[in-house]
Amino acid sequence: MTTYLFQLGHNPELAQLELQQFSLTGKQISDSWLQLKQDIVEDEQTLVALLPHLGGTVRIAKMIGSQIPRSGSLHDNAEALRKQVATYIKEHCTSIEERKVSIGFSAFGKPKEQHFFTRLAHDIERDTNARLVRNGKTLTLSTIDAAKLVAQKKGEIVLISTPTGFAMGITIAVQDSKAYQQRDIGRPNVLKRTGLLSPKLAQSLINLAGGYKKIKVIVDPFSGSGTILQEAALQGIKAYGIDIDPRTVKLAQENLQWLKKNYHPQFPQFSLANAVIKHGNATDANVYKSFSTTIDAIITEGELGDNFSRVPDDFRLQKETATLRTLYEKSFLAFAKALSPKGRAVVCFPFWIQYDETVRARLFPLIEKTIKSLGFKHIRHGQEGTILYRRSNQFVGREIGVFEKV
Repeated sequence: MTTYLFQLGHNPELAQLELQQFSLTGKQISDSWLQLKQDIVEDEQTLVALLPHLGGTVRIAKMIGSQIPRSGSLHDNAEALRKQVATYIKEHCTSIEERKVSIGFSAFGKPKEQHFFTRLAHDIERDTNARLVRNGKTLTLSTIDAAKLVAQKKGEIVLISTPTGFAMGITIAVQDSKAYQQRDIGRPNVLKRTGLLSPKLAQSLINLAGGYKKIKVIVDPFSGSGTILQEAALQGIKAYGIDIDPRTVKLAQENLQWLKKNYHPQFPQFSLANAVIKHGNATDANVYKSFSTTIDAIITEGELGDNFSRVPDDFRLQKETATLRTLYEKSFLAFAKALSPKGRAVVCFPFWIQYDETVRARLFPLIEKTIKSLGFKHIRHGQEGTILYRRSNQFVGREIGVFEKV
């Protein structure tokens, strides 16, 4: 039975929850790697085809052999690792006319293990007549370089340091970072003043709502530049957007027209007819109902408020919180009227950060009871029941909540 390894992205907790929507579960073997359960995947190509739909997964690798348990010092493990990698190269990477074989090499471990992996790579090259394509500084190939090697059938070996040993795999699929970048900052209109919702995060939110295999119609009532709409439409989902600013609606429509000309061939099911945005208010249920009588999910990065460049003072934060609380409570009332039974609302609420990186304030606890009173069941994830998502140097983060209409 083949075992698969998933490299998790910026937020491993979110990445695992996303995978669970596709019945993919496993054990986290390091900070950024998940070992999938052996009996839940029958077809490798199914995983390869799924990766473009997963915003939170960076690489998928097929595990080679079993984990090599730690024994004593790193030096004591070097021989077993060297033999395992060398055996794979000799058996699967035969060269023509005894020329050197080129294969990617990425090692994932702690900083103090970098010298160990560097020496190991040199020893493998000496023993196998192979050239390991690697990053001399980080020992981890970029997704762009790894994708090239996989596409060229040269492949990439990954070595993963775990608390109990070392796992080895051969990469079978890599996230297309160029395509994501193009659909992000490559669009004609990027609304930096409102914060940037990345296509990867948009995909993850769609998957938390059920993903393209389960949901057919969604609404984003705070659609902004249209990122959620574009990612849903790429997957064949009918996506409707609302924005209170008519200028923003026009910019989003231009982005969607651009997408029609530049959409990625990994998404043959895309149709611009599946993405519609109109001017309206997120608190008006009639706008939702004008799109469709059946709405499977509401997926949105709600209003995050001021994109603070520094930690706000107490007065500004209290004022901001009061304004946003009213907006979200009214919006959830509209959600309750518009969503179909068992429909999901996946919403990003704002939370605020201190200079020391700790959480200063959260909006969601202030409106949690109101959401429940409107007939929503909170589908809890993590210790707080939600997922905190933010980038470094940001003072406003996103708290992701998932709710089901009962």
